[in-house]
Amino acid sequence: MQEDLFNGNWAAKGKSHTQRECAAAYAHRQRAGALGVALLQMKMAFKKGQSTGVRALFFISGLSLLVAMLLALTFDLRSFFPALALPMPTMWAIHGTLNTFGFGLYWVLAWRAHGGTARTPTVF
Repeated sequence: MQEDLFNGNWAAKGKSHTQRECAAAYAHRQRAGALGVALLQMKMAFKKGQSTGVRALFFISGLSLLVAMLLALTFDLRSFFPALALPMPTMWAIHGTLNTFGFGLYWVLAWRAHGGTARTPTVF
């Protein structure tokens, strides 16, 4: 079991073909949504009327999420391109750190510095 966990086969264990397809579809939809958020944050970084610091925080946050999702995509494609795949513990460390600190922390700092409230920001 431990070996399966680090090989990435844990999601396929004991599941039917349909369940695996649904899990894969959900993962792809989640990544697509995250890529959209990353692009919107990077767009906010280029919005006029904000300080350079706030723009830098939004840019770092969006870029971190973009890189994390592209890293996850390369992990998904490991069966087609084995040279691109990172070992699972390395993937957890890099992907988790990018999401937690790069995306999460910098987004909260940017949003607070921007004077954000519970309302949705005007991006467009």
